[in-house]
Amino acid sequence: MKKKAIIADLDNTIYLVSSIGDRLFKSLFQLITESGDYKGDYNQLRAEIMRTPFQKVADAFLFGANLKAEGIKLLEIPLIMIQWSLLKAVTISGN
Repeated sequence: MKKKAIIADLDNTIYLVSSIGDRLFKSLFQLITESGDYKGDYNQLRAEIMRTPFQKVADAFLFGANLKAEGIKLLEIPLIMIQWSLLKAVTISGN
């Protein structure tokens, strides 16, 4: 019997975020650059977002309250809204 499943790899173990991060976080990166309300190196910030929870990155780079709130709001978009081309479907064979 064949079963189909969608695997959401949220911790970089199966599929590296860095390979899709520019597309995945495009709106967030745009929000950050347009606001400019952070401290530190932008390239380092981008790298951290791809491997560290957003709230920790926001605190580490001293995001302003509005930027942090808008970033969280942006990232709360339901999973169904994420481009399905970024997710991988896997066929699982049963016994």
